[in-house]
Amino acid sequence: MFLKGHPSSVQGREAIFNMIDAEKKEYITMDDLKNLADQVGLNLNERDLREIYLTFKKKKDNEGKDSEGITFDEFEKYLVSRQNIVIPTSKKRITELN
Repeated sequence: MFLKGHPSSVQGREAIFNMIDAEKKEYITMDDLKNLADQVGLNLNERDLREIYLTFKKKKDNEGKDSEGITFDEFEKYLVSRQNIVIPTSKKRITELN
């Protein structure tokens, strides 16, 4: 599969997220991570998958429970933190970066 964009761009991160969230649920589940691992030939056990999942999963719902899966916001924040990229917070800032 050809991905449009680069992981250092929002477009690239969206493409990666959408590839993992093949069912277009707008979140990534443990099953999605397992499917990805299987597709690329990684033999990960449940503990490994849970560790990966929890690396991304920080947000809880209003009742203090885990939300259903890894949202794009959580996914992007993690990837950005690993790449030392600043996420623009206003349209003015986005324009200045382009």
